[in-house]
Amino acid sequence: MDDGSGIAKTLASVKDSMNQSAIHIAATEGRVNICKYWINDLKLEVDVQDAKGTTPLHRAILGGHMSTSVYLLEKHLILILQMIMGTLHCAAEKGTLFTYQFNLHKILWNKLYGISTG
Repeated sequence: MDDGSGIAKTLASVKDSMNQSAIHIAATEGRVNICKYWINDLKLEVDVQDAKGTTPLHRAILGGHMSTSVYLLEKHLILILQMIMGTLHCAAEKGTLFTYQFNLHKILWNKLYGISTG
């Protein structure tokens, strides 16, 4: 019996001429339930990029699909928080937590407000 891994591999490998995956297309069409199934059950990547660097979240927002956009944004934020928490943990283990937090603050401030903090 197939546990879905064969389906997941196929879906992840199918791309169009712009390198858009199946999840890009589902997001473009606002198919939130399909996105949920593919991400939650089949474990497809939520932040996969096409040839222009566009993610499924971009496609859902551009298509005006609110529920799909919110779902993909929540999933994307979870990935970002996991990455930040993982790196904070590593910095704390090495005794460089303050330096890491300061640099992270500078990067975020610059990205959010376009202001360099020196």
